[in-house]
Amino acid sequence: MRDHIRPLLTAPAVALLLAGCAHGVVRGGFDACSAGATCTLGGKLQLFPGEPAGAAILTDNGQCTKLALPDAFYTDPLRQQWHDRIVEVQGRAFAQPNTETELGVLSWFSEKDRKLATGMCDQGLGIYVDTLRSASGQTWPGSP
Repeated sequence: MRDHIRPLLTAPAVALLLAGCAHGVVRGGFDACSAGATCTLGGKLQLFPGEPAGAAILTDNGQCTKLALPDAFYTDPLRQQWHDRIVEVQGRAFAQPNTETELGVLSWFSEKDRKLATGMCDQGLGIYVDTLRSASGQTWPGSP
């Protein structure tokens, strides 16, 4: 009888572990992106509200990229739950512009309809974010 109890106790534990892995976030992927292509990156999301533009960056193992999010994302208090979380980002990669001009350095630029502050992760590619997904399975758009 004792031999039959162990499988009964082990099965629920394994099921819980597998369920927890179902929403796992793939980390990294920074080197696989190219301008104009859709790509998926994973890392820690940091949000910096500001005027006239906020900044969002994704970091992982010393690498970072700037994220283009809607202005409302920075001002909505419910969106702050995403700050400092491990996320997976999917969107279109774009080449960031040179922010140095004859008159000085730009403090922000726009990518399509989204404004991005300069000063963090200014070189290389940025991502125009279509979706965010947390390790717990929460998604944006579509999450509170």
